[in-house]
Amino acid sequence: MRFVYVIPIVGLLAACTSSVVNDVKFLQASNSKICTTKTTSPDNGPIDKVGKLVSNIKEFDLAVSQAKPGDTIVLKNGTWSNCEMLIEVSGRKLQNITVTAETKGKVIFSGQSWLRIGGNYIHVDGLVFKNGYSPGRYTITFQKNSKNVAHHSRISEIVIDNYSNSADLNETKDWVNLSGTNNRVDHSYFANKKERGAVINVSRPKGHGYINNHLIDHNYFGVREYFGANGAEIIRVGSWPESQKRSETIVEKNIFYRTGGEAEIISLKSGGNVLRDN
Repeated sequence: MRFVYVIPIVGLLAACTSSVVNDVKFLQASNSKICTTKTTSPDNGPIDKVGKLVSNIKEFDLAVSQAKPGDTIVLKNGTWSNCEMLIEVSGRKLQNITVTAETKGKVIFSGQSWLRIGGNYIHVDGLVFKNGYSPGRYTITFQKNSKNVAHHSRISEIVIDNYSNSADLNETKDWVNLSGTNNRVDHSYFANKKERGAVINVSRPKGHGYINNHLIDHNYFGVREYFGANGAEIIRVGSWPESQKRSETIVEKNIFYRTGGEAEIISLKSGGNVLRDN
């Protein structure tokens, strides 16, 4: 077992503290809570990416609406609380639209925050989710809704750590929902999930029998204590209504450490999948 895959992720998690410089508040129409951003300056290191720098959700939504293939949107360092992020524009092959942190590991989503990717050729990386839980079923989902799903999109160097609703551990919440086709989850850190639901769920709704062709690779799946009931897998590929059809999802070169939420670590409810080098 080679731990080289997780070295940058450990650094990401360790970099999650910073001092507060600015406080911006505004109301989101679709969320009854206030989305608050407490932003900081990257005084502990260089900016990882160059692009359109945004400091709050209003600026983010505007930048997304104006984004063109090849553009990069940079989220300012700090804590973004109770924020609903939606990306429903599309890049194109070899020209992704990228959403990234000013400094990887220093953009932290807390409270009731979540991210929806409803476009094609989108790449999101370097974000942290902790100290809260999603108000919906998913923390990150590759769809705007069941009719608007993502294709050829990717999340990488993401941290989701103990992002759980301790008040209702029986409510099903999947941390990452992989819809659509040709999407990827890689080089990310997931640990300390408490409530029912998979860490990564490959969604295959009844009647949608297309081949997914997803890739889940080079991730670190950390401690998940015994849940005591079904529905606490780390990765679930498909569901019983579509279990006789092919997903062709690849799960490779991941590390699973003390992931004993239930009897199944990886649950395959579809065909044509590949598990290797985990």
